[in-house]
Amino acid sequence: MKSMRSSLTLVTSVLVLVAVLSHAVVGLQNCPGKPNPYQPLVSNATFIRSVPNGKLYMDYSVTPPMRIVHAWGGAYEMGLAIGQMLSADLKVFLPRVMTYFDGSTGSGLLPKDAPKWLVDLVENYGVPFALDMTYEMTKPWSPAHFQEEIAGLAAGSGVDIQLFRRLNMIPELIKAACSMVGAWGPAISKTEAGSTLYQLRALDWDTHGPFNDFPAVMVYHPKDGVPFATLGWTGFVGALTGYSSSNVGICEKYWGGYNGTYFDEGYPFHYLLRDILQFDPDTSAAMNRILHAQRTCAIFVGLGDSDTNQFRAVEYSHDTINIYSDKSFPRYPGHPGAMGLVYIDKHFQPSSDPCLGSILMANYGNLDTDHLILAASMHQTGDNHAAVYDFARNFMYVASASSAQKPPVIPAYNRPFLKLDLNKLWAEEKP
Repeated sequence: MKSMRSSLTLVTSVLVLVAVLSHAVVGLQNCPGKPNPYQPLVSNATFIRSVPNGKLYMDYSVTPPMRIVHAWGGAYEMGLAIGQMLSADLKVFLPRVMTYFDGSTGSGLLPKDAPKWLVDLVENYGVPFALDMTYEMTKPWSPAHFQEEIAGLAAGSGVDIQLFRRLNMIPELIKAACSMVGAWGPAISKTEAGSTLYQLRALDWDTHGPFNDFPAVMVYHPKDGVPFATLGWTGFVGALTGYSSSNVGICEKYWGGYNGTYFDEGYPFHYLLRDILQFDPDTSAAMNRILHAQRTCAIFVGLGDSDTNQFRAVEYSHDTINIYSDKSFPRYPGHPGAMGLVYIDKHFQPSSDPCLGSILMANYGNLDTDHLILAASMHQTGDNHAAVYDFARNFMYVASASSAQKPPVIPAYNRPFLKLDLNKLWAEEKP
């Protein structure tokens, strides 16, 4: 019986794949990758334990398992609960992160256009030192609730607070490539046009360190703000990938080739993105937060919401803010455009790589979750982790890379995506 179920699952996955590919033949020839061979799996997580203000679930349908962590209360209370539930993980993960990045090991992870002073700093003094310096420079602009949550994590887990501070400065120090897509209106099926938005977030970053072994969906139920979920790793309190119960979705990408000012003293961008999820009811409020922030680095921010069912890409830097819609995003060879579609591939911009644009235009008018997963796998983007947000249904599909301890590493874009029903996650009862 088990064998028959496995066979039926395989047949179903193949049929779904064939149906998707029947609309994408034109785009495939321009891409280096292969279609993701898996149909998304409905998450069926196992309850592990609870503590005051926290519940831990594990989804063992993927390996390493995906942690689904719920936390309630104020910032310190949520951090304390998370630290208590994940203490065993954190005592292994955080020291491994610092060992991995120690000395010059991490200099190769810096962007290829990183300033020379930063490369020299990492090579001469090591990533841990650079992370400590980043923490001190950004601390005055970091909202207090992040420091409170980190203090709770340290108290709950028994792990040195300095390791948490270092972990949470990694995105500000070491940038990632990444891709993003927003599709709505005429870009999706006619039956859904006007009623939903699909958003792809693909994180291209390190897959050889310990991060792959500790993936986590963090579901916050804060005393201040609204419930929201992020995809990241244990002990990470910022947001690189996430969706809120206000139906706001965020993503980001390194702005390679930016030639303006970098300002090291300011609001860490991943803290700002998490504050958007927790406090901002729509993209207008998020734009206002971005506009008035003491911005540090140069990134692209992707923002979608269900109020407008539209997606915006933002050039975000210390010097400038440029907001792009489907009408205003530049179109050039290798990057065709259309109404209801905004996307940025994983390369430095402007990019002449035809892959992502070819896949999206080949499926234009029918874009949905399956097509965005196809686009990620064909473009080979989202090696560390990837997510797709379905705004009408409040579904978040997430995937993470396989363990680096069992090579070869299978990137997230070629792994099974877990389908999470966010309405159910928001409604989880407090212990």
